[in-house]
Amino acid sequence: MWNSILNNWDTNSNSNNDITYNIVSNSGNPVPNNFILTQMSSKDLTPSDNTIKLWPHQEAMLYRIRYIERANYMCKTEHTEASIARYMDKNEAPKSYNVCLGVMNDPPGSGKTYAILTHIRTDITPGPTIIIVPQNIYGQWRESIETIFKRQLNKCKFSASYADIMSMYGNPESIVRYKVILLLDSFAEAYLKVINDNDINVCRIVVDEIDIMDKFVCSSINTKFVWLMSASYTNQKRLGPYFIGDHTTVVCKCDAEFVKKSLNLPDPSNRIIKCDDDHIQLFTNIVDDKQMKALNAGDHNILNRIMNKSGLITPALYKDFAGKYSEYLLQKADLLPEAEKELERFVITDELTEKEYNILRDRVTLLKKFKHTSLLLSERLQTLTDTFLNSCKETHLEGKFIEKMESDKTSKWLIFNDNGNVLVRYQELLLKRGIKAVMLDGGNQKLIEKTLKDYKEGDVQVLLLNSMIEGAGMNLENTTHLLFMHKTEEKFIEQVMGRAQRFGRKEQLNVIMLFNKHE
Repeated sequence: MWNSILNNWDTNSNSNNDITYNIVSNSGNPVPNNFILTQMSSKDLTPSDNTIKLWPHQEAMLYRIRYIERANYMCKTEHTEASIARYMDKNEAPKSYNVCLGVMNDPPGSGKTYAILTHIRTDITPGPTIIIVPQNIYGQWRESIETIFKRQLNKCKFSASYADIMSMYGNPESIVRYKVILLLDSFAEAYLKVINDNDINVCRIVVDEIDIMDKFVCSSINTKFVWLMSASYTNQKRLGPYFIGDHTTVVCKCDAEFVKKSLNLPDPSNRIIKCDDDHIQLFTNIVDDKQMKALNAGDHNILNRIMNKSGLITPALYKDFAGKYSEYLLQKADLLPEAEKELERFVITDELTEKEYNILRDRVTLLKKFKHTSLLLSERLQTLTDTFLNSCKETHLEGKFIEKMESDKTSKWLIFNDNGNVLVRYQELLLKRGIKAVMLDGGNQKLIEKTLKDYKEGDVQVLLLNSMIEGAGMNLENTTHLLFMHKTEEKFIEQVMGRAQRFGRKEQLNVIMLFNKHE
C-alpha cells in the first residue's frame, strides 16, 4: 500500500484548464453505466436563488444525488452490535427500517457539503433533514448551512447540547418546523431516541465521516433517505447498520481529474525524505512492535521505560543507552547457570510441583532471552557509527524545517504525528524558537473552533494534530506546508491532503513525507 503512494507521487499530471462542460439542467437522462461522474455527466444547474454558484463537478453531484433519491433503491438495515448492546432486553430493540441509501464518496475538499445542502434546501419533500457530524467539524458545517440557508435561517436548528434534547421531551413535534437540523454526534443517539419514541418521521439523515463515528448512527429511525459521507469508502458491502448492496447504484463520486479541472487547483509539490535510522535499528526484534512504532514516530523516551529509568533520550544517546541496556540484561543473565542446574535436577511429583516446574522453566527461557539480547546488542554496537546523526529525522525537524518557518513567518504548517508525546515536545521546541504552535483540545468545541480560526486567520503558524479524527473534516486551504512525521495509513494521507488541497488555495501546497528508511 505504501509503495503505491510513493509511486503515485513520482507521477504528476498536468491540468488542462481549457475545458468545455456539457451542462444539462434537470435532465431525465439515465445515469451512464460508468457511475463515476465526469465532465460529460448530466448536471443540474445551480438554482438561481442559491447563495453560491456551484462548480461543474458539484452540479454533477447535485444531479446524481437527486437521481439516487428518485430511483429509491432500498437498502436493508440491521442493528450493529454496539447499538443492540444498549438494550437489556433484546426484544425491546426498535424495528430497523429499510431506506433509500446514498454514499457520497468524493475525497475531502471536493465540495460534497455544498452539493448536499443545495439539494436539501431546494427539495420539496416534507420533513426535516438531520445532519450528524463529529465535534471537530461541527463549526464548519454550521458555517456552510448558514451560507446556503442565508435567507432561511429560521428553518435551521443547531443542536449541540443536552438542553436541546430536554426541550424536545416537552414538545417533540417542534422539530418538524425545521428544514435542517445540525446534530453533534455525541448527542445523536439520545436525540434520535426521542424521535423514535414519539413516532416522528424525518425526511432524511445525513452522517458525515461515517468511518469514524458509525457507532452514533441509529438504524431504527424512520426516514425516507439516508446519506453517508465517506471519502475512504471502497465498495464495502456494509457501512454501520446499512447494507450497501450494489454500490454502483448508491454511490455519488466524481472522477479525480474532473474535480481538479473544475476547481483549477495547482498541483501540490510532493517531497519524500528518507532518513537514516541505524540507531533505531539497534532495537529491531528487541522491543515489541508498539515500542518500535513509537521510536519511528520520534518518541525516544520509550526506551527509558524498558529499564525503569527517566530522562531525555536523543538520537545521539542511543549508542550509550544500548550499551547500558546490554550490560543491564547481561547482569540479569548471570542467574542463568544456576537456574539451568535447578531445572535439570527438578523432579515433578504432583500437580503443585508441575506448576513450580513450569514457572522455573519459563524463568530459564526469559534469562536465555536476556543473554541473547545482550549479545545481539553488543554485536550491533560494533558496527554503529555516528554518521546517521547527519541525516536522521531530528536533523530536519529541529534544524531545516524550523529555519524555513523562521525565514517565512507567513507560512502555515500542518504537522501530523500519531504520537502525542512527540507533538508536545515539538510544540515546546517551536515555542522556544519563537514560532507560535498549537494543538487541538478535542474536549472543547469552542476552543477547537478558536484554535482553527487562529490558524486560518491569526498569527498561529503551526497546527499540530495527532489523529485521523482531528484531521477529518477541516478546511485548511491556507496551509502552505503539510508535514507527516512518520508513515501512516493511505486513507489518512488522502484525508489530510484533501483538507488543505481544496478550493481557495492560492499557492502550491508543499507536502513533505518524513520517514525512516526501515520504517
